[in-house]
Amino acid sequence: MPEFGNWKQLHYVEMEGSGFSGPIPPSISTLAYLTELSITDLNGENSSDFPDLSKMTNLSKLTMRSCNLRGNIPQYILNLRRLFDLDLRFNKLEGPLPNLGELDLSLNKLEEPLVQTPAFFRFGHMIIDISYNNFSKKSEPSACQDNFNHFQSTSGHENSSILSKCLAPCSKDYYSLHINCGGKETTIGGIKYEGDEKVVGPANLFHNSTYTWGFSNTGHFRNSELEEPKYIVNNVSTLTMENSELYTTARISPLSLTYFARCLRNGSYTVKLHFAEIVFRNNRSYESVGRRVFDVYVQGKRE
Repeated sequence: MPEFGNWKQLHYVEMEGSGFSGPIPPSISTLAYLTELSITDLNGENSSDFPDLSKMTNLSKLTMRSCNLRGNIPQYILNLRRLFDLDLRFNKLEGPLPNLGELDLSLNKLEEPLVQTPAFFRFGHMIIDISYNNFSKKSEPSACQDNFNHFQSTSGHENSSILSKCLAPCSKDYYSLHINCGGKETTIGGIKYEGDEKVVGPANLFHNSTYTWGFSNTGHFRNSELEEPKYIVNNVSTLTMENSELYTTARISPLSLTYFARCLRNGSYTVKLHFAEIVFRNNRSYESVGRRVFDVYVQGKRE
């Protein structure tokens, strides 16, 4: 990554998926006029401490995703009074948590107690994502909150106690589960696929009305400032294949979409996933036709 010493008048820096190698150079601290800073996906495996951004008092958005950052989140973050949107996913940070409007600290190593004072939720539209961390059970949320995703946020990913606070107990055992991801309820070949049309945001832990399944959605579509980000897309083409109802709509996520099933009787199950490209755009953005790369995990194992 280049040195920043001669770029002191910059107001906006975006280096996402650039191919640069870390660590972030110390000279970034001289960019005192920045209002938005976004650095992601640095190459290399060597971890580094959080850079000194204390002079960036005008920062409103800060994204340092997958930058191999380690150690504590610096306390001066709390002194950046204009900072509203913080995204530090995919690092090795340990806390403590700052109080901000949009807070995405998923996939870190946070262990500090999650103190939920009134100031913690001081914004009515606050969005918090602490999924996939190492909080102790004593740090679990005291109640379920909209736009507060704490899926697999405790040590060892023990979810039973967290989900039990939000979900009713199972009334019976189930032996199968079929979901039309992002679509309406439909029956195909005698199998009923449950509807999945709930509109969600960038940090949601959702469950269905019968409490038998739900999903965790993580991630914010950062390049959608001009319109409200959509997490369900619709096919605008004419579909002629069989079972087209399964490919008419789809739920999408910029980072992680995890479905969980409850009340299933212990045993072996066959997992079948349907994938299809249903939205095409004739442009050069990440949304256009291109190679799709993603991982699929079943029971925590990458398949």
